[in-house]
Amino acid sequence: MLRERLADLRLAISDQNLDLIPDYEQRLDVLRDLRFINENSTVLLKGRVACEVSSGNLGPSPVFFFRVAD
Repeated sequence: MLRERLADLRLAISDQNLDLIPDYEQRLDVLRDLRFINENSTVLLKGRVACEVSSGNLGPSPVFFFRVAD
């Protein structure tokens, strides 16, 4: 009974994940368009700087100093 319940939960989780794939792919397309990631989905310098700025770990001055911002 417990194994059946576990199998049912695994199936439910996988179905939920399949529903999220289109949204995930659209987000990757936006990141590629903004040149935050490359075609292999590797985070580029611009993406890392944007992440640091949004998390508050880096002020805007270094961004403009290194001319990363468009």
